[in-house]
Amino acid sequence: MKKLVITVVALAALGVAGALVYTQYASPTARMCQKIEEQCGADVLPAEGCRESFASASASELDDLTRCVEPSGSCLESLGCISGSALRNLGRGFARGVVGP
Repeated sequence: MKKLVITVVALAALGVAGALVYTQYASPTARMCQKIEEQCGADVLPAEGCRESFASASASELDDLTRCVEPSGSCLESLGCISGSALRNLGRGFARGVVGP
């Protein structure tokens, strides 16, 4: 019984560690933010701040951003992807406010 408890605790710890590694380094958002930091430098948009900024984004928004940022070749292209996404959301919100839900 003691071995079973130790095994369960060890597996739970591995699961938590795996989830932490995934969210920090392997998730699409983490890869996108890392690429932006590499292209633009940490003084423009650090990876940690980037992940915090996109924490409330929907899965489809993150998918669109990731598909735009990953093939980008420069900081300007990456920031253009982010700006385009923000303007698209602004347009949708404006339309809902004028026309209604």
